[in-house]
Amino acid sequence: WGKSVIGFDSRVHCAKCLIGDYDRQLTKNMKTNHWFDISLTEGSFFYICGVSTPYIWKNNAHLPVVVKGGAMASLKLYNGDILVVDGAEQLPFDDSVAVKKYSHLGKKFTTCRNFQFGAHYFDCR
Repeated sequence: WGKSVIGFDSRVHCAKCLIGDYDRQLTKNMKTNHWFDISLTEGSFFYICGVSTPYIWKNNAHLPVVVKGGAMASLKLYNGDILVVDGAEQLPFDDSVAVKKYSHLGKKFTTCRNFQFGAHYFDCR
């Protein structure tokens, strides 16, 4: 799945913690080796999450980006495929803010990479 991200809701984890609209082109049944156009303005955040099949947590793909003309982000997937986002820069994040501010919510929250991203980019503003 992929969604534009305009905010963060720390009361939930996984995709629901990232406030924004899903892009309906990015689904588990989408074509590979295919280009999709996603219309976002410069500086917008977009989060791509690929859930592995069969489901193995460590194989899930996470590629958060910020729209930036001339940039390119990519991520090698567990199966060898490469996800490429043209016109965007990858946003690094870690669990430091999630652990510092939300450890009372437990590991379901602090180990969730969607939650880590939201805490990292929206709680620090």
